[in-house]
Amino acid sequence: MEDWVISFTLTADYYINTVPLPFTFTNTSAGFLASFITVFAIVFFTVSLSLKLSNLMEMALKLYGAAMSTCTSRVLTCLHEKEADFEFISVNLFAGEHKEPPFLAKNPFGQIPVLEDGDLTLFESRAISAYVAEKFKESGYDLIRYQNVKEGAQVKVWMEVESQQYHPAISPIVFQFFVAPLQGKSPEQAIIDENLEKLGKVLDIYEDKLSRAKYLAGDFYSLADLFHLSYTYYFMKTPWANQINDRPHVKAWWEDISSRPAFLKVASAMNFGEKQN
Repeated sequence: MEDWVISFTLTADYYINTVPLPFTFTNTSAGFLASFITVFAIVFFTVSLSLKLSNLMEMALKLYGAAMSTCTSRVLTCLHEKEADFEFISVNLFAGEHKEPPFLAKNPFGQIPVLEDGDLTLFESRAISAYVAEKFKESGYDLIRYQNVKEGAQVKVWMEVESQQYHPAISPIVFQFFVAPLQGKSPEQAIIDENLEKLGKVLDIYEDKLSRAKYLAGDFYSLADLFHLSYTYYFMKTPWANQINDRPHVKAWWEDISSRPAFLKVASAMNFGEKQN
């Protein structure tokens, strides 16, 4: 029970029993009034608490997605890093829920994830993650270096590197190895080989960068590193994990960022394709 309820009840009891009033209470009526006031205070507190909880539920972030999805796991990791309260609503991709009108009203492209924050609806995992990192910038881990404009700029640079250089090389490999078989297709080795070459060139640059800094944007973990987690996690389950492991600084960086508690919470559900491979 909150302190104010106890205080209110004790104060009422004090006035009933000690303060002279222009009318008198019998023991029975005084006891009845004290009980009435106590019950009133408890009911008022209960209703007030219910309204507060209702408001919190209405205000909570809602994330629509699939826990095994690379893009959903990106946002989930960010939410955990920021220690944000949110409700996760699973979308059944195999049943095509993401292509049904209710979901298309949230994202007309029919892709996960989608974030709802009150009357705001966002899609695209990197945009959602950036929004979460900014909204909760003063809680959890600082992923955007908001107090240092130069460090923040470096974070943005390497976020772009991930989306424009790293992702285009690694995602076709992951797709061919995990997704193509589920579609009844054989992985196209030519596509894998072409993108392994591209990925190797990107990782050579990463190896040099990470020989001079612990993380991509500097000596601090950030969204720039976080954005690499989901696809690299699946990539490390393929026969070509040596692309990471053969580069000592890249390997050390990967082992560091993939062992963070926020990602470990998410990775436990990232089991896409495990039964097929």
